[in-house]
Amino acid sequence: MNGYWNHIPLFRYLLPLIAGILFCLHFQWNQTGLLHVFYGLVLVYGILQIVQKTAAQFVLQPFFGVLLHVTIFFGGISLVIYDTPIYHSDYFYNGSDSSDYFLCRISKPPELTTKNVRLYAEVTGRIRNNRCVPTTGKTILYLPLDSTSEHNLKYGDELYIINKFKAPAPPKNPHAFNYKTYLYNQKIYYIAFLKEADCKPA
Repeated sequence: MNGYWNHIPLFRYLLPLIAGILFCLHFQWNQTGLLHVFYGLVLVYGILQIVQKTAAQFVLQPFFGVLLHVTIFFGGISLVIYDTPIYHSDYFYNGSDSSDYFLCRISKPPELTTKNVRLYAEVTGRIRNNRCVPTTGKTILYLPLDSTSEHNLKYGDELYIINKFKAPAPPKNPHAFNYKTYLYNQKIYYIAFLKEADCKPA
């Protein structure tokens, strides 16, 4: 069996990488601490490989194999973290509070629903104490139906909005469509339902 795996080393290393990616995608919590585990494993593996005497001992070869696979597993987790905006320090909602305002740029033409206007937007800044800090992240804003005509909203417009962001609620029925997961896969983690007074043109 070992000889068989030796013929396909790339596939053998892909398995822990894919497992790490799937693990991180499935458990949607703040996993930035796992980056430090990955860095530590890389450091330990690199040091052990540099120490040639230790690395050459046959009795330790199984340990090196396990360590390598665990490192690759955490490497898969790290790839997802790097590609997930909510884990980044400049993500707009990280460190925010209820007194903050946000600068949002409409990234798609407004869409009308039966109850409101839906705006896809990029959150480009957080305003606190009259100071605007650049941010990143996507969101969806829901405004009253008459907001489009009131502000003449269109693609590319910018709005100042009060912090009314909330995470989408999961479905009450476990077999129903999971809108929260759908948005998560589009890198949208917070949305806001606003009143007319909660926003103004930039």
